[in-house]
Amino acid sequence: MFDLRDLRMATVLSVLLARYTQEARTDRGDFPRKIAQIKNELQVVLDRVQVRWGPFGNSEEPSTLFSCKLSR
Repeated sequence: MFDLRDLRMATVLSVLLARYTQEARTDRGDFPRKIAQIKNELQVVLDRVQVRWGPFGNSEEPSTLFSCKLSR
């Protein structure tokens, strides 16, 4: 059985991190503090995420940097 909540959370945090990083270019706001918090939360979630490829999501070994293949 697999749960997509961690993958969704990693996606959301990645988008927030990118947005806050863009906003940190100005002197307004507390974006550097938000960036640090989001980075910590993202690392915790990424430590739990393990993406597996295959028709059932669990039929093969976990992918690695060298075994990952993306296609359309």
